[in-house]
Amino acid sequence: MIDTRALIDALTTGRIAGAALDVVEGEEIASLDAELDLLRAKTTDRLVLERNLEIATLQKLPNVILTNHNAFNTVEAVGRINRTAVENIAAYLRGQPVNEVKA
Repeated sequence: MIDTRALIDALTTGRIAGAALDVVEGEEIASLDAELDLLRAKTTDRLVLERNLEIATLQKLPNVILTNHNAFNTVEAVGRINRTAVENIAAYLRGQPVNEVKA
């Protein structure tokens, strides 16, 4: 958990050299469509506006890398995901399902 404002302060004052983030608070509004929706709605929700400003600030800092939930996307990780999917399908076809969800 990170206090985004404290992180921005630390990044802009040199207390820390940089940050690489895959998830940020309020990221559901970190897209052009979401920002346009906010403008069209003329929201006065201060918290939503502050989160949007914090994300916009992080995106502009030269010492920040934002990967938007994409840090997992490596050849190795995708290979493991694919292997697990194939193993799960094979187990199901053998009548021995794994990772079964029961209601």
